[in-house]
Amino acid sequence: MTTGARSFGGAAASDMQDLEELADTVSRRLWLLQLDQLKEVCVLAKISCGNATTRRALISRITESLDSTISTEEEDVALYFLKNILKSVEQIKETDEDTETDENAENTEQDIQQTATEMSLAEKYSQLQKNSQALQDEVRRLSERVNSASLNLPSAPQVVPPAAVNRLPEVTIRKDFKICGQIGERGQKDRLSYTNLMHQIDRGLSRGHSEDEVVEAVVKSVSPGLTIRDMLEIKSDLTLTQLKTILKGHFKEDSSIDLYHRLVNMTQDSLTDEVLIDRDLPTKLKQVLREDVECVKSKD
Repeated sequence: MTTGARSFGGAAASDMQDLEELADTVSRRLWLLQLDQLKEVCVLAKISCGNATTRRALISRITESLDSTISTEEEDVALYFLKNILKSVEQIKETDEDTETDENAENTEQDIQQTATEMSLAEKYSQLQKNSQALQDEVRRLSERVNSASLNLPSAPQVVPPAAVNRLPEVTIRKDFKICGQIGERGQKDRLSYTNLMHQIDRGLSRGHSEDEVVEAVVKSVSPGLTIRDMLEIKSDLTLTQLKTILKGHFKEDSSIDLYHRLVNMTQDSLTDEVLIDRDLPTKLKQVLREDVECVKSKD
């Protein structure tokens, strides 16, 4: 009886030692895990993490749970619990190592591809350099051949431009001369002044317009219906000097008979007053001039 009790006590002590060694193994494996992995072990073992936020605190909580199980539960139950925790730790560790291995393998493959690409680019660059050098050599040879051939070519005949007489004359387009403003009757508003009119005449001459163009433009600038316009239009050989004399008298407000006498004195024909009046004058102008002539004769 005593021997059997000793044998049972020895077996129990041996089992307890095995449990403690297994618990030590689990504790050592726990220190190999990261914080997230330790939390995963707590979830699998249904151990509350509490307020633990560090690896040391989580390992301490798991270790306390192991010791509590060993001291309170039967040996079979405690052994099963420890083996499950150890299995969970091993699986989590292996999963992490596999993931790390896959990442390393993927990184290694990427490095190999990048290295192959860099080597291919280096080969292409080297080939391009060779081709570029070959092209430069070919260009240099061609340049030498062209320079050598140009020295042997006969000189090109000198091209003589055509004579200047064969060129077409330049055409200058010039606008017709016109008087800005209108020569009106006495008392008319906005009529052209004598000074302004003389300035426009001089400017037209300086720009290359002939005296005939200037005379025609001035006659056209006289308001239609005025006696002076009828007088100027019937004299075909009117010169610019004669026109200026008549205009000077008009702007000094001479009477119709005075203007008529000026025109008579300028004519080259030896005609009497009646003959001159009977020329191609408007009827109204003829009547006015006859009355003025009769008035002058009666005074004489």
